[in-house]
Amino acid sequence: MQVEFSYPDLPVSKARGVIKNAISTHQVSILSGQTGSGKTTQLPKMLLELGVEGKGQIVHTQPRRVAARETAARVAKEIGVELGEEVGYQVRFEEKLSPRTKLKVVTDGILLSEIRKDPLLSRYGAVVIDEAHERSLNIDFLLGFMAKILKKRPDLKLVVTSATIDSEKFQSFFEKALGQNVPVINIEGKTYPVEILYEPYGSQEALCETGVFKSLDLDLSQQVARAVMEEIDFDPSGDILVFASGQREIQEFSDAIEGALPARYKDEIEILPLFARLGSSDQRRIFAPHSKRRVVIATNIAETSLTIPGIKYCVDPGTARVSRYSRSSHIQRLPVEEISQDRCDQRAGRCGRESEGIAIRLYSEEDYLARPHYSEPEILRTDLCQVVLHMLFSGVAKSVEEIEGFMFLDKPNMKDFLSALNELEDLEAVRVEKGHISLTRIGYLMAELPVDVRLARMVVEAEKYGPKILAQVLAIVSFFSVNDIFRESAQDPEKAKRMQKMFQDPSSDFLSALNLFYFLFETEGKSLRKKCAQFFLSYQRAYQWKELFSQLSSVMKQRKTEVGRVVPEGEREAAGETGEVTAFKWDEERIHLSLLPSLLQNLGHLEEPKDKKDKKDRRTLYKGARGIKFEISPSSSLYKKKAEWVAAAYLQDTGRLWARGAGKVKPEWIERSAGRRGKYRYSSPVWSQSAGSAVTKRTLSVYGLDILQKTVSAKRLFPLESRKLLISALAGGNVKNFAGGEFIKENLKILDEAEEEAARNRTSFDSEALEEFYDSALPEEVVDVRSLQEWEKKDPNAKKALRFRVKSTRNEEMYPGFATVAGTSLPLSYAFSPSDPLDGVTLHVPLSLLCKVEQKDIPIPPGYRSELILAALKALPKKIRMQLSPLSSFAKKVEEKMGDGEFFSSLSSLLKENFQIFEPIDWDEVKSKIPPYLLCNISVEKWGKRKEALEVSKDLKYLKKKYAPIEEAERKERVQTEVERLKKEGNLLGAGRVLKEAGLKGKGEEVILEGLVEGCNISEERILSLWSPKEKLLLFSLEDKKDLCRDLKRKAVLSIISSLPSSEEELYFAQEMLQRNIESEIKKMGEIYLKIAEKKKEVLRQASSSPLSMLRTVNDVLGHLSSLLEPANLFKMSAEEVKEVPRYIEADLLRLKKARSNSSRDLQWQTEAKEAQKIVQTFKGGKKEKEAQRMYEEFLISLWAQEMGTKEKVSLERLKKLNN
Repeated sequence: MQVEFSYPDLPVSKARGVIKNAISTHQVSILSGQTGSGKTTQLPKMLLELGVEGKGQIVHTQPRRVAARETAARVAKEIGVELGEEVGYQVRFEEKLSPRTKLKVVTDGILLSEIRKDPLLSRYGAVVIDEAHERSLNIDFLLGFMAKILKKRPDLKLVVTSATIDSEKFQSFFEKALGQNVPVINIEGKTYPVEILYEPYGSQEALCETGVFKSLDLDLSQQVARAVMEEIDFDPSGDILVFASGQREIQEFSDAIEGALPARYKDEIEILPLFARLGSSDQRRIFAPHSKRRVVIATNIAETSLTIPGIKYCVDPGTARVSRYSRSSHIQRLPVEEISQDRCDQRAGRCGRESEGIAIRLYSEEDYLARPHYSEPEILRTDLCQVVLHMLFSGVAKSVEEIEGFMFLDKPNMKDFLSALNELEDLEAVRVEKGHISLTRIGYLMAELPVDVRLARMVVEAEKYGPKILAQVLAIVSFFSVNDIFRESAQDPEKAKRMQKMFQDPSSDFLSALNLFYFLFETEGKSLRKKCAQFFLSYQRAYQWKELFSQLSSVMKQRKTEVGRVVPEGEREAAGETGEVTAFKWDEERIHLSLLPSLLQNLGHLEEPKDKKDKKDRRTLYKGARGIKFEISPSSSLYKKKAEWVAAAYLQDTGRLWARGAGKVKPEWIERSAGRRGKYRYSSPVWSQSAGSAVTKRTLSVYGLDILQKTVSAKRLFPLESRKLLISALAGGNVKNFAGGEFIKENLKILDEAEEEAARNRTSFDSEALEEFYDSALPEEVVDVRSLQEWEKKDPNAKKALRFRVKSTRNEEMYPGFATVAGTSLPLSYAFSPSDPLDGVTLHVPLSLLCKVEQKDIPIPPGYRSELILAALKALPKKIRMQLSPLSSFAKKVEEKMGDGEFFSSLSSLLKENFQIFEPIDWDEVKSKIPPYLLCNISVEKWGKRKEALEVSKDLKYLKKKYAPIEEAERKERVQTEVERLKKEGNLLGAGRVLKEAGLKGKGEEVILEGLVEGCNISEERILSLWSPKEKLLLFSLEDKKDLCRDLKRKAVLSIISSLPSSEEELYFAQEMLQRNIESEIKKMGEIYLKIAEKKKEVLRQASSSPLSMLRTVNDVLGHLSSLLEPANLFKMSAEEVKEVPRYIEADLLRLKKARSNSSRDLQWQTEAKEAQKIVQTFKGGKKEKEAQRMYEEFLISLWAQEMGTKEKVSLERLKKLNN
């Protein structure tokens, strides 16, 4: 079309030459034109002038259908052609084209669908991508495709235009992709100056002089109202545009402004809302001529899409709802966020289209400058399932690497791609094998359907249920694909809600959509337009709904799939004000089964209130996938109805998480639809007597949400565990009677008998022997009663194989019947009876042998040894146990090395010597923690004609203490009787042997000695006649007359015979010697006693005359003399020991003498003497008592009378060493 067109007076017209030159000389050009520059309508004319259409059509994209239609109409009018001829358009559901069309204006979605069919866009010579600043998903996807296409088609021209654009970013993107220069042409906009006022709420600038806005503490609604009132008071002309983030905020702002208006303005100013769901008639009011001043409160629809006439002032809170997709929760969020600088500027530009304007920003300039320059592109904040599916369908990617390598202006995070790919796998649309990605049959059909992937999946699933269900699901899918069909009424909002509710199905919004579809398109009567007007529905949306339904039906029919009619199963009662039937009956189950594969991430289970606080809240919450919680949207028929299970078309987070488009579903439906997303977990199998098999609880979960629990047979899932449980049930008799099951009771009877025998003597019989028997007897395939019966029928030897036989014999090696104690074999018995004192092993000891039993003699049967060692180690203090870990292994080492002897002493020694455990151990404490049955019982018994048990205890010391005196008294009585008999017979040696054999060796020697003394034929009178009266008085100072004579006589006998006779011959010889020498030897011993008496007398004399300063010394000497000459002590002394006593007393005399001149030195020596005396005391009653006493006396001589000399070397150290 080589023509020249006229151009209106617009900024872009002035730059026509520069623009045409750039397009002619470059493959890609970027045109950045501000709002009002005329780029959208004038650029297509320039391309037609250049004749680029001669290489193919010019395609011009717009992000919205309305803009595409209006752009085409405006261009056609300006060049003077009929719309649909040289200039036409194509949008979803509508097109005006002809074979002569040179310029085609389309939505970006239409061009994307064409790329899938024609990857090189071979029918086009030039492409214009308009409004690129919006950075929608389609625009970014298109830019990526164009970078790929332009490489292969150097003849193809691309012009990217925008009102505000990051020119350098676009320029860099295409220069990098194509390796050529890309020019950027900047065009000024045709707008009037706009004054920007920054009045951040809470600041001084945001205050009014009077009225309700004097306080700094205002909420956003009040601040908006304040700003509006400021402009109303400032200038009586010009409409005001207020931006809001949503419908709720529109209502809040409206209420605040209305409340702030003075009475004088009530009739002069009207407040109008503007949002997408607003009815067409209400929207048209905003653009119609008007006499009153207006305050229009609008969502971001007023930023670029629509130019509202008469706007002179703009109030911008600086926020908007931004759609964001959460990869973790798979939820589309709509949070209110601060907008970017370019959007702030676009809002300000709305009041400079017709005249100079003022934009009031309710935020600071610093805040504005800190915001990002441009809005985040949609591709970085949306679900990428559709993108990935179409990349695979168009063939631009067949692997993860190719997806990642696709040229995007802003590349999404790879995790977002992988998340989308994973979801497509869940929807069974793709197959991933070794990095290669391919579309499945389901995926190909989904890609052909021009709807969201999840909605497309519903269509594929509906194919299974026939033409009728398919048609109904296509109606539902079409409904959720078009924008909301319901409209709100500014004049009568309550009536609108009431009329729309007439179509609601009580159990499902999906069925509500079918009610509405059938009423609008399948029932006769009123026209579609009238029906829409009557029920407050958008006629345009209703028309699009029907068109999309037809389009989807065509796609299915092209695939040779029959599509039925949307016809209900029947009618419900007429409802609402009109009396018309607007609700119908549908095949609820099959419809929801078609929808569910796409809705599994949006399932919800009713969550009952946990406490009073939750009940007061009155919110009906549902627990959803991955732990989320949501509520049913108030617009749903299920709102506050408390359905147990619901599935939602989608979940939307607007501060609270709402389920929009919800339907009641059943867990069984979910299970049928879950596919690979359903995960089963199983509880541990348990035996079911009624089922005759092992069962398990199977729980189905989808995305972490438990759906359904069933009790199922475990035999196929857990065959080994099922077999074990069957065996356990057979061994325990927990099986219902069945044919062929007689063996169970018979085998249990045999088991009881065997266990009784084992309990009597602690045999090695295994209580699990019956289970082990069944384990070996039953084939592996027998896992329940049914398979057991089948085996019995097939195998003729089965009955014989199931007869239990057991040989119960005590293991003599591990549990011996006797133990050797004190040289005597004593019986052992065993019992398994925890409540019985005889539980465990018992040693039976006769009373007469108790005194001979030592702790080391107490037996530990080999069968107990390992267990006792481990129990003892476990009872040790934690600090020690930690050094021995692991105890089970350590116990084995101990068992290998531990010798005989008393168990705990041996263990203690072993721990010290072999394992260096030197910490002190309280073994009594250890014993108290050991299981009682592991420690041997001791039964003390009287053995006679019959055994009589006296007492059973584990404490040998206690038993010996209690019963030893009784046993000793009886034994002594027996021995004494025998000794007396032998003595009367003159058999001294026999009497000594009896005592010796009774364990009384010393007593036996004493009997022989006493017999020899008594046999000496000399009387007391004869002995005393050997001394004068004076001498006798001295002697009596030591002992009385009787004891003295007995003592002298005894010592004389010991002095004459060197040792006691052990034979008859020696006895005779000794008696002969005594007869001849006894008197003379008594005389000699008496002389020694006289010396002792004289020395004693002298000590007493000197002591009595000593000064008081020597009192301590005198008392010490007298104490020594009294101890030395005690009659019992003298009696025990041998003849040789008595001869030394005068020396010891002489030392005392010398001590008294020296102390008179030096008492301090005596006191010093006295300390050493006391220490020596303490040492000697430790030997009392021991074998070295006499030796220690002798050394002590010599030590005293070394202290008090060194000049006397000692008969051996003595010192404190030597006394101490005597202990060793």
